[in-house]
Amino acid sequence: MTQLESRPNQLHRTPETEASWRRLYRAGAVAGFVATALLIGDIALSGVGTVPETASAWLAQLRSNPWLGLRNLDLLNASLAVVTLPLSLAIYGAHRRSEPALTALGVLLGAVGAALFLGANVALPMLDVADRCTQDCPAAAEALLARGAHGSLGALPGFLVSEAGSLLLAWTMVRGGVFGRATAWAGLLGTAGLIAYTVAATAAGGTSGPLLMLALPAGVLALVWQVRTSLRLWALGRRDTLSHQGLP
Repeated sequence: MTQLESRPNQLHRTPETEASWRRLYRAGAVAGFVATALLIGDIALSGVGTVPETASAWLAQLRSNPWLGLRNLDLLNASLAVVTLPLSLAIYGAHRRSEPALTALGVLLGAVGAALFLGANVALPMLDVADRCTQDCPAAAEALLARGAHGSLGALPGFLVSEAGSLLLAWTMVRGGVFGRATAWAGLLGTAGLIAYTVAATAAGGTSGPLLMLALPAGVLALVWQVRTSLRLWALGRRDTLSHQGLP
Protein backbone atom coordinates (compact mmCIF):
# COMPACT_ATOMS: atom_id res chain seq x y z
CA MET A 1 0.00 0.00 0.00
CA THR A 2 1.39 3.40 -0.97
CA GLN A 3 1.64 6.33 1.39
CA LEU A 4 -1.23 8.08 -0.38
CA GLU A 5 -3.45 5.01 -0.16
CA SER A 6 -2.77 4.71 3.55
CA ARG A 7 -3.96 8.26 4.12
CA PRO A 8 -7.11 8.71 2.00
CA ASN A 9 -8.43 11.56 4.12
CA GLN A 10 -5.39 13.63 3.17
CA LEU A 11 -6.10 13.45 -0.58
CA HIS A 12 -7.13 16.73 -2.19
CA ARG A 13 -7.09 18.63 1.15
CA THR A 14 -5.35 21.70 -0.15
CA PRO A 15 -5.93 25.21 1.19
CA GLU A 16 -7.73 26.07 -2.05
CA THR A 17 -10.22 23.21 -1.88
CA GLU A 18 -10.87 23.81 1.82
CA ALA A 19 -11.46 27.51 1.11
CA SER A 20 -14.06 26.54 -1.51
CA TRP A 21 -15.86 24.35 1.03
CA ARG A 22 -15.85 27.21 3.54
CA ARG A 23 -17.49 29.43 0.93
CA LEU A 24 -20.18 26.79 0.53
CA TYR A 25 -20.70 26.73 4.31
CA ARG A 26 -21.25 30.48 4.30
CA ALA A 27 -23.64 30.25 1.35
CA GLY A 28 -25.55 27.50 3.14
CA ALA A 29 -25.73 29.64 6.27
CA VAL A 30 -27.11 32.60 4.32
CA ALA A 31 -29.69 30.33 2.67
CA GLY A 32 -30.66 29.08 6.13
CA PHE A 33 -31.13 32.63 7.43
CA VAL A 34 -33.24 33.56 4.38
CA ALA A 35 -35.34 30.41 4.84
CA THR A 36 -35.82 31.30 8.51
CA ALA A 37 -37.10 34.77 7.57
CA LEU A 38 -39.48 33.23 5.02
CA LEU A 39 -40.70 30.70 7.58
CA ILE A 40 -41.36 33.41 10.16
CA GLY A 41 -43.25 35.37 7.51
CA ASP A 42 -45.29 32.27 6.68
CA ILE A 43 -46.16 31.81 10.36
CA ALA A 44 -47.17 35.48 10.64
CA LEU A 45 -49.47 35.20 7.62
CA SER A 46 -51.07 32.02 8.95
CA GLY A 47 -53.21 34.09 11.33
CA VAL A 48 -54.41 36.48 8.61
CA GLY A 49 -57.67 35.72 6.87
CA THR A 50 -58.94 32.22 6.14
CA VAL A 51 -58.07 29.48 3.68
CA PRO A 52 -60.77 29.44 0.95
CA GLU A 53 -62.76 26.28 0.40
CA THR A 54 -64.15 26.84 -3.10
CA ALA A 55 -62.63 27.81 -6.44
CA SER A 56 -64.59 31.06 -6.51
CA ALA A 57 -63.37 31.95 -3.03
CA TRP A 58 -59.77 31.27 -4.06
CA LEU A 59 -60.09 33.59 -7.04
CA ALA A 60 -61.67 36.27 -4.86
CA GLN A 61 -58.83 36.08 -2.34
CA LEU A 62 -56.16 36.22 -5.05
CA ARG A 63 -57.80 39.37 -6.47
CA SER A 64 -58.24 41.11 -3.11
CA ASN A 65 -54.99 40.02 -1.41
CA PRO A 66 -52.61 38.31 -3.87
CA TRP A 67 -49.80 37.77 -1.34
CA LEU A 68 -52.10 36.05 1.13
CA GLY A 69 -53.62 33.93 -1.63
CA LEU A 70 -50.21 32.86 -2.90
CA ARG A 71 -49.14 31.97 0.63
CA ASN A 72 -52.30 29.93 1.20
CA LEU A 73 -51.57 28.07 -2.04
CA ASP A 74 -48.20 26.97 -0.59
CA LEU A 75 -45.98 29.21 -2.73
CA LEU A 76 -43.85 30.03 0.33
CA ASN A 77 -43.47 26.36 1.22
CA ALA A 78 -42.47 25.51 -2.34
CA SER A 79 -39.97 28.38 -2.30
CA LEU A 80 -38.53 27.15 1.00
CA ALA A 81 -37.85 23.74 -0.53
CA VAL A 82 -35.65 25.45 -3.14
CA VAL A 83 -34.04 28.07 -0.89
CA THR A 84 -32.84 25.41 1.56
CA LEU A 85 -30.97 23.40 -1.10
CA PRO A 86 -27.68 25.29 -0.51
CA LEU A 87 -28.14 24.60 3.20
CA SER A 88 -28.44 20.87 2.45
CA LEU A 89 -25.34 20.96 0.25
CA ALA A 90 -23.41 22.68 3.03
CA ILE A 91 -24.50 20.00 5.51
CA TYR A 92 -23.23 17.42 3.02
CA GLY A 93 -19.91 19.27 2.87
CA ALA A 94 -19.59 19.18 6.66
CA HIS A 95 -20.10 15.38 6.63
CA ARG A 96 -18.40 14.52 3.36
CA ARG A 97 -15.74 12.46 5.14
CA SER A 98 -17.77 10.88 7.94
CA GLU A 99 -21.20 10.21 6.34
CA PRO A 100 -20.94 10.93 2.59
CA ALA A 101 -23.51 8.38 1.38
CA LEU A 102 -26.36 9.34 3.74
CA THR A 103 -25.89 13.06 3.31
CA ALA A 104 -25.68 12.74 -0.48
CA LEU A 105 -28.95 10.80 -0.45
CA GLY A 106 -30.51 13.47 1.76
CA VAL A 107 -29.48 16.22 -0.67
CA LEU A 108 -30.80 14.20 -3.62
CA LEU A 109 -34.17 13.65 -1.94
CA GLY A 110 -34.36 17.35 -1.10
CA ALA A 111 -33.73 18.32 -4.73
CA VAL A 112 -36.25 15.81 -6.09
CA GLY A 113 -38.81 16.89 -3.51
CA ALA A 114 -38.32 20.55 -4.40
CA ALA A 115 -38.86 19.76 -8.08
CA LEU A 116 -42.03 17.79 -7.33
CA PHE A 117 -43.29 20.48 -4.97
CA LEU A 118 -42.76 23.24 -7.53
CA GLY A 119 -44.21 21.17 -10.33
CA ALA A 120 -47.41 20.50 -8.41
CA ASN A 121 -47.81 24.01 -7.01
CA VAL A 122 -50.63 25.96 -8.63
CA ALA A 123 -50.19 29.34 -6.91
CA LEU A 124 -48.90 31.30 -9.91
CA PRO A 125 -51.25 29.65 -12.47
CA MET A 126 -54.17 30.44 -10.14
CA LEU A 127 -53.03 34.07 -9.89
CA ASP A 128 -52.89 34.20 -13.68
CA VAL A 129 -56.45 32.87 -13.92
CA ALA A 130 -57.61 35.43 -11.34
CA ASP A 131 -55.96 38.26 -13.32
CA ARG A 132 -57.20 37.18 -16.77
CA CYS A 133 -60.79 36.40 -15.88
CA THR A 134 -62.89 39.53 -15.61
CA GLN A 135 -65.70 37.34 -14.32
CA ASP A 136 -65.69 34.21 -12.17
CA CYS A 137 -63.91 31.25 -13.80
CA PRO A 138 -64.60 28.34 -11.47
CA ALA A 139 -63.98 25.63 -14.09
CA ALA A 140 -60.40 26.71 -14.81
CA ALA A 141 -59.68 27.25 -11.12
CA GLU A 142 -61.14 23.90 -10.10
CA ALA A 143 -58.96 22.11 -12.66
CA LEU A 144 -55.86 23.70 -11.17
CA LEU A 145 -56.93 23.08 -7.56
CA ALA A 146 -57.51 19.41 -8.36
CA ARG A 147 -53.86 19.20 -9.39
CA GLY A 148 -52.27 20.65 -6.28
CA ALA A 149 -54.41 22.67 -3.89
CA HIS A 150 -53.32 23.49 -0.36
CA GLY A 151 -53.55 20.35 1.76
CA SER A 152 -54.35 18.13 -1.23
CA LEU A 153 -52.94 14.77 -2.21
CA GLY A 154 -51.36 16.40 -5.26
CA ALA A 155 -49.15 18.58 -3.04
CA LEU A 156 -48.23 15.77 -0.66
CA PRO A 157 -45.57 13.77 -2.60
CA GLY A 158 -43.21 16.72 -3.08
CA PHE A 159 -43.46 17.66 0.58
CA LEU A 160 -42.87 14.10 1.78
CA VAL A 161 -39.84 13.50 -0.47
CA SER A 162 -38.31 16.84 0.52
CA GLU A 163 -38.89 16.21 4.23
CA ALA A 164 -37.50 12.69 3.92
CA GLY A 165 -34.30 14.34 2.73
CA SER A 166 -34.34 16.67 5.76
CA LEU A 167 -34.93 13.68 8.03
CA LEU A 168 -31.88 11.90 6.59
CA LEU A 169 -29.72 14.99 7.01
CA ALA A 170 -30.85 15.40 10.63
CA TRP A 171 -30.05 11.74 11.34
CA THR A 172 -26.63 12.22 9.77
CA MET A 173 -26.10 15.19 12.09
CA VAL A 174 -26.95 13.02 15.10
CA ARG A 175 -24.26 10.53 14.01
CA GLY A 176 -21.69 13.04 12.75
CA GLY A 177 -21.21 15.24 15.80
CA VAL A 178 -20.37 18.35 13.77
CA PHE A 179 -23.43 20.38 14.75
CA GLY A 180 -24.09 19.10 18.26
CA ARG A 181 -26.64 16.55 19.40
CA ALA A 182 -29.15 19.14 20.61
CA THR A 183 -29.28 20.75 17.17
CA ALA A 184 -29.46 17.37 15.42
CA TRP A 185 -32.28 16.06 17.60
CA ALA A 186 -34.24 19.29 17.20
CA GLY A 187 -34.11 18.74 13.43
CA LEU A 188 -34.98 15.07 13.68
CA LEU A 189 -37.97 15.52 16.00
CA GLY A 190 -39.17 18.71 14.32
CA THR A 191 -39.09 17.19 10.83
CA ALA A 192 -40.78 13.98 11.99
CA GLY A 193 -43.50 16.03 13.70
CA LEU A 194 -44.14 18.13 10.59
CA ILE A 195 -44.39 15.00 8.44
CA ALA A 196 -46.90 13.45 10.87
CA TYR A 197 -48.93 16.68 10.98
CA THR A 198 -49.04 17.12 7.20
CA VAL A 199 -50.04 13.51 6.53
CA ALA A 200 -52.74 13.61 9.23
CA ALA A 201 -54.09 17.00 8.06
CA THR A 202 -54.20 15.81 4.44
CA ALA A 203 -56.00 12.60 5.41
CA ALA A 204 -58.48 14.53 7.58
CA GLY A 205 -59.10 17.16 4.94
CA GLY A 206 -58.14 20.02 7.25
CA THR A 207 -56.60 21.01 10.56
CA SER A 208 -58.04 20.71 14.03
CA GLY A 209 -57.05 21.55 17.60
CA PRO A 210 -55.09 18.33 18.29
CA LEU A 211 -53.28 18.57 14.96
CA LEU A 212 -52.30 22.17 15.63
CA MET A 213 -50.94 21.08 19.00
CA LEU A 214 -48.65 18.73 17.07
CA ALA A 215 -47.69 21.31 14.46
CA LEU A 216 -46.69 24.04 16.94
CA PRO A 217 -43.84 22.26 18.78
CA ALA A 218 -42.71 20.58 15.55
CA GLY A 219 -42.51 23.95 13.81
CA VAL A 220 -40.59 25.49 16.71
CA LEU A 221 -38.09 22.61 16.73
CA ALA A 222 -37.62 22.86 12.97
CA LEU A 223 -37.03 26.60 13.31
CA VAL A 224 -34.48 26.06 16.09
CA TRP A 225 -32.71 23.44 13.96
CA GLN A 226 -32.53 25.77 10.99
CA VAL A 227 -31.15 28.70 12.99
CA ARG A 228 -28.60 26.67 14.96
CA THR A 229 -27.45 24.82 11.84
CA SER A 230 -27.02 28.10 9.95
CA LEU A 231 -25.03 29.63 12.80
CA ARG A 232 -22.77 26.58 12.96
CA LEU A 233 -22.21 26.63 9.20
CA TRP A 234 -21.30 30.31 9.34
CA ALA A 235 -18.77 29.52 12.07
CA LEU A 236 -17.32 26.65 9.99
CA GLY A 237 -17.10 28.97 7.00
CA ARG A 238 -14.93 31.38 8.95
CA ARG A 239 -12.43 28.77 10.13
CA ASP A 240 -8.79 29.39 9.21
CA THR A 241 -7.50 25.89 9.95
CA LEU A 242 -8.03 22.87 7.69
CA SER A 243 -9.25 20.54 10.42
CA HIS A 244 -9.93 20.43 14.11
CA GLN A 245 -11.29 17.45 16.01
CA GLY A 246 -12.41 15.81 12.76
CA LEU A 247 -14.36 18.85 11.55
CA PRO A 248 -14.04 20.04 7.91
